[in-house]
Amino acid sequence: MRTVVLKRAELLYWLAPLSLVAMPVWAQEVNSTGAGGSRLQMQLGASLLVSDQLARSEKQSAKDRGALLMVSPGVVWRSNRGAVQGAVDYSLNTIKKIKTDTDMRQIQHQLKASVRASLLPEHLSLDVNGNIGQQALSAFATQSVGSQPAAGANRSEVGSLSVTPQMRVRLAGVAQLQLRHTQSVQRVRGTLAGDVNGRITALTLSPVRDRVLNWSFDLSDQRSTPRLGRSTRTELALIGLNWRPDVDWRLGARAGQERSNLLEGLTRTADTYGGSANWQPSARTAVAFNWDRRLAADQYSLSANHRLPRSTLGLSYNRSVNLPGSYLLGEAQTRYDQLFALYASREPDAARRDLLVRQELARLGLGVDAPVSAGFLSSSSSLSHALQFNWAWALQRSVFTFGLSQRRTERLGSAPVATQDDLAISSMVKQQGINLAWTYRLAPTQSLTAQWVRQHNQGERASLDSTLDSANLMWTLQLGLQTQFSASYRHSRFEATQRPYDENALMLTLTQQF
Repeated sequence: MRTVVLKRAELLYWLAPLSLVAMPVWAQEVNSTGAGGSRLQMQLGASLLVSDQLARSEKQSAKDRGALLMVSPGVVWRSNRGAVQGAVDYSLNTIKKIKTDTDMRQIQHQLKASVRASLLPEHLSLDVNGNIGQQALSAFATQSVGSQPAAGANRSEVGSLSVTPQMRVRLAGVAQLQLRHTQSVQRVRGTLAGDVNGRITALTLSPVRDRVLNWSFDLSDQRSTPRLGRSTRTELALIGLNWRPDVDWRLGARAGQERSNLLEGLTRTADTYGGSANWQPSARTAVAFNWDRRLAADQYSLSANHRLPRSTLGLSYNRSVNLPGSYLLGEAQTRYDQLFALYASREPDAARRDLLVRQELARLGLGVDAPVSAGFLSSSSSLSHALQFNWAWALQRSVFTFGLSQRRTERLGSAPVATQDDLAISSMVKQQGINLAWTYRLAPTQSLTAQWVRQHNQGERASLDSTLDSANLMWTLQLGLQTQFSASYRHSRFEATQRPYDENALMLTLTQQF
């Protein structure tokens, strides 16, 4: 029976690209010329990557010179109006190896999707989120920069899909009952380490109207079933109060009971309580704090964001518990996040701002998703401490972005079953990342981008430490309204006890949108 369930989950994952790309057909209104409705756009890209170190050889002196020819058809759909709203960005990368015997898949998928379908307005909705991409599997193995294809046993295709139906019911016009159920699946090609099925069922009872003093009652049941490792279950019941003493302040307190087997597989029951404070004196400034006393470990988060006319600053620190099978990134915010916050003054409407940011990134030849630190997969429960700082500054002809992150992940309970798991090799993983990028507009149709990235990973032993430095220079030329060409040079150096390398690479890309 377990095999049948897993096969169904795998089928659900592999059908994700088709189902999410097909969802725009359900949209009621289509407007292909503006940002006020639905927008469906096809694109075709061709890239040539020439590198003197494609295979990431175990010996630094051994070079695997060669080239990769990539053809990438894709589709982008966005909608902010109608019964179906959201965004889907999918591309299929076909790779042809030239003068290299490196081991690499010839077909790779890239998907980023978030869609909400309103089945019964104000009563029933369906949220679908999907993601497929190339990711590093271990923080201690050979690392590479960005999402460009790279060979080696430490990279694989990671895909996730979650489906969440939500139902809202009003009770006598006084209270509102909200019921949510999320079914999720994650699969990693070539390994079982990150394969996990999960589900969350939650019920919330709250007042219909927002008053100075509000109450809430929450029940939740969260389950995680990794293919390697131990299944976990956490049940939570909370009663909360929210107080708004001023238009700028919102304070909250909650208390209840938790039952969980997250630690050592033994089911335990304990009281839980917590509080929150949010301060937002203006649309430009926001500070938020949350703290919870939980059975596995205390969890808290602090975030502060401030937007100036031409720049934005963001600082966050959090302590959180990760379930088995989680993909742990040292940096969560991307260039898209930085520019989306930066352009809030220029375009207050979120949908139009999304289009503006994507157009700006495409014009500059920058990727939407560019995490600073490498991630890793673990089939063990873990506790993370994460610090993140981001700064973006826009001038008349240039954009400067800076990202700094530090994350320490500690194992909770016994070591994972998989001996190659990072948290089986070391009880803690420390990741540090720095990202500097500067883009200058040479002419209305030309821009130059310089970027430097550093990733530093540490374990319990010095032999696990590694450092990756990468510098990239890219020139982008707009050949027409729908055509773009870019040429980039990259130099990378990876220092580690095992498999160090130096790389020089040249990449040419031509993209046509329809």
